[in-house]
Amino acid sequence: MISKKKLQYLLLTQRLHQLYVVKRDISFNHLFKHTNKADKSIDSYKDKLLNNIIDGNKIGNSKKIAENIIDTALQGQANTLMKKRSKIIQGSVDQTVGDYSKILSSRFDSDAYKLKAKIEAESKLSDSEIKKKYGELYRKNAKNIVRDALHTNQSRMSFLHALDKGYKYKVWMNGRARQHRIWHRANFIESVPIDDYFIITGSYRTEMMYPGDLAGGAENVANCRCWLSYTNSTPSNLKSKSSFNIPSNSYLHGKNKSSSNQNSLKITSKIKNKIIRTISNIGNKIKNTGSKITENVKRKTVMINISSKPKQNSKRDFSKFKLNESITKFSKAKNKAVKIGNKTVYGVGESSKDKLAFEYKYGIKKEDLTSEEYKFIKAYSDEGYYSLNNYFREIKGELNPVKRWRIKRKYSKLWEQDLANSKYYISFNKAIKSSKSVFKKGKILEESLVVVRRQKSPMTKFVEGDNYHSDSFLSTSISENVKPEEYGEYINYIVIPKGIKILYIEGITETPQEFEILFDKNVDLRLIREKSEFIAHWEMIS
Repeated sequence: MISKKKLQYLLLTQRLHQLYVVKRDISFNHLFKHTNKADKSIDSYKDKLLNNIIDGNKIGNSKKIAENIIDTALQGQANTLMKKRSKIIQGSVDQTVGDYSKILSSRFDSDAYKLKAKIEAESKLSDSEIKKKYGELYRKNAKNIVRDALHTNQSRMSFLHALDKGYKYKVWMNGRARQHRIWHRANFIESVPIDDYFIITGSYRTEMMYPGDLAGGAENVANCRCWLSYTNSTPSNLKSKSSFNIPSNSYLHGKNKSSSNQNSLKITSKIKNKIIRTISNIGNKIKNTGSKITENVKRKTVMINISSKPKQNSKRDFSKFKLNESITKFSKAKNKAVKIGNKTVYGVGESSKDKLAFEYKYGIKKEDLTSEEYKFIKAYSDEGYYSLNNYFREIKGELNPVKRWRIKRKYSKLWEQDLANSKYYISFNKAIKSSKSVFKKGKILEESLVVVRRQKSPMTKFVEGDNYHSDSFLSTSISENVKPEEYGEYINYIVIPKGIKILYIEGITETPQEFEILFDKNVDLRLIREKSEFIAHWEMIS
């Protein structure tokens, strides 16, 4: 039982902590100016979008609008924080603008399609009733993205500034919000040398250079308001007290090697200048969506540049390599393990070598498919997935021929709009026909495998008994780190039994780096267990 005096002391401590955090946040007094301006721009865009949908006009290009909103907010914030800033700081701001512009543009497009489908289903409502019912829909999500962008931008600029000033260590601190992620509590996260990564262990393990680092995924970035304290005094909870080991994938690796007997990084003015020169040399390599700067990794069989994203439609020339066991062998990821009875099944390792080996072994190539099947994969993985999957969901169980015709007409029109300018255009009817044959071209799984499916809401909400049925195609991935900010923070580990045909489309998709395994509609999954609020284990049963 806490005494009254102790309780009063704790409340006072909490208030002092909140005041302390506010005082240290140098942009606090200006933050609302940037967020309010961005909010007004989003409201204006959403109003125009709603009117265009009601009037049957084209939705328009959201990319430029999203970029303008993010650029105005982040550049304004940067001017508030640092009116005189280096090229490296400015490059960081520009990179953050680019990263979040894509996220916001994707959100605008997704919201537009959803809004259009909802309004079309409400044909009996008047224009004023539609505006009243859907006027505020989806606005909050877009506004939250802007707030996350401002947080990432400030964290990133502060990190580079602290590095420039020669600080040795960084300490994770909690934000102003009283409610924050349990695994983001400062006492759970070890302090690290300034060039090292924080180890964050939520529903999955990840590494982050600073709060808001997009490498941490939506689970760690969305609505996070944590911050860092920089110091030259050794923190009591330092991850590695005995030595300062620069990670091999850090942009300082090999540039500032420590001697064997060096117990800490001694940052003199010369070394500080060397660090600044090092950062200048890496220039625009501060990316990977806000993240880790990496070197090219050399493999004996093939060189993979992991600091840049492969061009879409690029072809991998497998003919140069002999298809032997060393090339097709991939490691098992213990963090993606699912136990069924006495047996444990694993997923594919997250390294580039593992993913490439999996593609050698199971990847579908263009020559494996007919021209129509190839176009189907291209169109579906581009923009066609939304209309086709919703068509299958809506028409399922509908026996009335008139209603079936209307459903098909609605999604056929949406398909045409989405893919009108696609290089790999295929009609809606041909896409449906091709989908019936393409899954037969999949490759047989030689041993059971765990794949991953992310969602924005728990899949367990849609189970009947312990089973989940998919009326549409089921997208999964061999990686658990694919666009968590877009696909969601709920992770489903699914066991695919040995002998099942899988369609691994990474080599021919229009959206590379998603490492997607696509399954035909009418798949059934059995819930094995809910491991946590965000993680569930499943088994494919048909």
